[in-house]
Amino acid sequence: TSTKAQKEIIDAQTKTDVQVVKKALSKPVDQQVRQDYLLELINKINSNKYYPKKAKRRGWEGQVKLKFSILPSGAVSELEILESSNYKQLDKSALRAIYDSVPFEPIPANLGLTRLDLELPIVYQLK
Repeated sequence: TSTKAQKEIIDAQTKTDVQVVKKALSKPVDQQVRQDYLLELINKINSNKYYPKKAKRRGWEGQVKLKFSILPSGAVSELEILESSNYKQLDKSALRAIYDSVPFEPIPANLGLTRLDLELPIVYQLK
């Protein structure tokens, strides 16, 4: 069975929106455990995000759509950019937020997952 989990958190410091848009599960699990784990992942990514100074000065905004897998240990594999923001600095910043967040907490055993596949758009928007 496949389930889609969606969360949206706004990082007030960088005004960057993060939303988990896709999560595949092998079987139904405790909804609260899944939501808590995803929220923890998003909070960690948010704490490691930054808006590059050059991008701010030049007024660059955009969205970087990332795809990656979290392994049971909390390690990340297969990190890639699915859609570029068209600004190298924003793309690098989005990747860096993931790299700086590793390792994540291990996937809770009661989720019964051998890996967690995510697609994550990171939006950079100035006010």
